Amino acid sequence: MKNNIIELKDTLMDITVKMSNGNPGAMNVIILLFQEEPFVDPDSFLPGVGTILALDSVGIYSERIWMLYKDVCKENIVDLIGLMRAWQMGFVDRNILLSSIDDPSLVNVRELVDKVKKELPKFGEAQRQTSEE
Repeated sequence: MKNNIIELKDTLMDITVKMSNGNPGAMNVIILLFQEEPFVDPDSFLPGVGTILALDSVGIYSERIWMLYKDVCKENIVDLIGLMRAWQMGFVDRNILLSSIDDPSLVNVRELVDKVKKELPKFGEAQRQTSEE
């Protein structure tokens, strides 16, 4: 069993550095999660860090975070949050989730996110409005 790397005393900067291990793509995803998760998943117990803690629990770090976001979730932050929520809710096995990073065909992200939405009706209903929109 792996040990999580995030500790209670960690700041947002500590979490970003630990989880990304300096990978710029992973850093961007982590920052995006801090910003978007409270809006996407209002039922999260720890808005802004729930998905990051899930990534840590599964053992997804550095470039693997970027690959999960880019290749599996097609650069859709709602899908990434939903996929990790699906794992938390038992809709997808940890080993399948880890393997999907190398073979995205192993998971049907849309189907899993739809299952999450069925259980959490507020999921994905609101997103932060950026100045670009």
